[in-house]
Amino acid sequence: MDGTFDIAPAPFKQVYLIHAEKFGQGLPVAFCLLPNKRGRTYLELFERLKEQAILLKTKFDPKRIITDFEP
Repeated sequence: MDGTFDIAPAPFKQVYLIHAEKFGQGLPVAFCLLPNKRGRTYLELFERLKEQAILLKTKFDPKRIITDFEP
């Protein structure tokens, strides 16, 4: 998971990318446009990802999460 601020189109503040490992490679699986970098926004993002997984008859159940932290 990684977020970048430099390429976010207005009015968004962040492009958040989620990758999954498959066949030994990191593959992009979600591109999210976020309005800010508040904790509540990330919680809502993951709730929506879980909801979408249910609609797709799968589950959002990562075994490992790797991210960087920038204050």
